Amino acid sequence: MKTKSTRKRLLVSSVAMLLVAMLALGTATYAWFTTSSSATANGINVKTSKASELKLSAAQGAWTDTLNYSYSKVLKPASSANGVNWFKADAAGKGAATANADTIASAGSYAAAKQGIEGYVFMQQLNVANMGAADVNDVTISFTLSETGAHVAEGAKYLRLALVPVSGRATASALPSMEATGDNSFAKNVYAVGTDTANAFSDASASSTAKIDAKDASNFSLNIGNLKGTTTANPVSGGVKYFNFYIWFEGQDADCFDTNAGNEMPAFDISVSGDTVATVG
Repeated sequence: MKTKSTRKRLLVSSVAMLLVAMLALGTATYAWFTTSSSATANGINVKTSKASELKLSAAQGAWTDTLNYSYSKVLKPASSANGVNWFKADAAGKGAATANADTIASAGSYAAAKQGIEGYVFMQQLNVANMGAADVNDVTISFTLSETGAHVAEGAKYLRLALVPVSGRATASALPSMEATGDNSFAKNVYAVGTDTANAFSDASASSTAKIDAKDASNFSLNIGNLKGTTTANPVSGGVKYFNFYIWFEGQDADCFDTNAGNEMPAFDISVSGDTVATVG
């Protein structure tokens, strides 16, 4: 008996967020901003290009070829060292890249109905399951993350995305827990346009931070391994991988301040592909 591999591809059209930083009345600011400036996240849509053994799901809802997060929100900068506790702040002064310690506070908690923390962080899941009978090997998630703005060419970038492996799907009240340390922790799975770094807040204290080195996602490719086939419609009986999915503006990034307001994350496509192993007589 021989086997052969047939390449299957899911094109995830992710009109993923478009984090647009906007100035209000010409005085609003970024990074920590001196006033509550905002950024807009528009229409996160994920869909497959054709039927496939591979299926996708968000935190809630059915496994499908098409995901539409229907997300369009105004976001302000936020910071977190662990993806669980998120903080907000105002800048120490107009044009300052540091936070006013007296203004650091919790940004809020995850709410499924809001797809994250209202006004600060998009928090969802991107899950991949093999619902075919044949195994699918070398399943890979790929995308190109980009950021535009008046000063991006000078290196002024502060967009962040995290795709963190977890063990299951979200409940109505919480995303799945992440590992505190190691390769599957939040800190090890943060991405930016080019490599970047920030001393993210660990708690509501300006002196309590953790350095997070964001990896380059300008040409992102992640092999998530092999997914076993299934003989039922239940993906849990076959191969499935779960990921917590976050997008935010990192307020602790040294480039996130008034002068650099106006950055945008253009729409991008996520491609999920793998090699379907077929039996040949």
